[in-house]
Amino acid sequence: EQANALLARLTAREEQVLKRILAGRSAKQIGKELGISPRTIEVYRKNVLLKTQCANLLALSDLYRVAREETAVGKSQMG
Repeated sequence: EQANALLARLTAREEQVLKRILAGRSAKQIGKELGISPRTIEVYRKNVLLKTQCANLLALSDLYRVAREETAVGKSQMG
């Protein structure tokens, strides 16, 4: 639940950027897809790391994985 709580702090745009970063896209590629500058993508990336309290992209990837597992476990316990 803690991982999901950290990810819940993100704005919709930060979530869009996060998913693309985790898919391995560069700031330039993400910027083109979203119609904003690569520098703005870097700012979003920095904000995502700060809001999720992750030191780097590896930690962020782990957090995202744990959050998905928490969600899956929660859903299986409900049903």
